[in-house]
Amino acid sequence: MLGRTWTYPALVDQIGAARRDVVAYAAANAVPEPPLADLKLAVSEAVTNAVLHGFRATDPGTVTVSIGVEPGTVCVCVADDGQGMSPRTDSPGFGLGLPLMAEMADRLAIDRAKSGRGTEVRMAFDFALAEADLPVAAVRAAS
Repeated sequence: MLGRTWTYPALVDQIGAARRDVVAYAAANAVPEPPLADLKLAVSEAVTNAVLHGFRATDPGTVTVSIGVEPGTVCVCVADDGQGMSPRTDSPGFGLGLPLMAEMADRLAIDRAKSGRGTEVRMAFDFALAEADLPVAAVRAAS
């Protein structure tokens, strides 16, 4: 599997950089449309949530974004080292981020980060392979 990881300061001005880096990497590794637009929106929402909600009572930490591309699927993980998920009555957003990510991704999992601190959002986006991308045996079987 092809993959890449970036770590950003958990600051609002880094959300666009994370989104651009992930989408550019996916496009450069033959992830088609769809799901490129869905990937772009879901990553924006996940990084925004990490920045706005992960560090409410602490100084900003970091957000780490990883992408993996394999035949027919692109997987993204957004993890922060903040205080973890908890309800927020003073939320600066509309509360649509998680439902939107669930709608965009084919699979979504939200857990405590592996480090034990913060939150980890894992999303997978499936896509159709062009016939040229399929193994020879699969092309023969489809004929």
